[in-house]
Amino acid sequence: MFKKIIVAMDFSELSLHAARAAAKLAAGLAAQVTLVHVITPGAEYGSLGLSKDNLRAGIEGKLKEVIATLDSKASIDWGVVDGDPANELATFASRWDGDLIAIGSNARSGIGRVLLGSVAAALVRSAKVPVLVLGPEST
Repeated sequence: MFKKIIVAMDFSELSLHAARAAAKLAAGLAAQVTLVHVITPGAEYGSLGLSKDNLRAGIEGKLKEVIATLDSKASIDWGVVDGDPANELATFASRWDGDLIAIGSNARSGIGRVLLGSVAAALVRSAKVPVLVLGPEST
């Protein structure tokens, strides 16, 4: 079934929930998991006053911390890429031969989806593999 699961990781509670669910699923399937953070160009990181190398090192450290908290027998790795989140996650899955992408979403509708769920919606449309969208109440 699924052997390589990609998890979109922005360090929100929803993405941590997706990571826990993916790790649990992977353990039952003897699959691998890769947590992927996408550095998006723009003001959200520029205001931190960090160099690109320092920013990347901080993100890598946080990914390792998340992996350490996951209670799973699955093999879990991490990756950091730059660009548009939906495009980069779909591309990462293709390059890594991922066969499932897991992402957390508030699953809102209307304007809430546009503002908060646009990455998940775009990923569902663009990915060439199944996308598992996990809401806050899913397990």
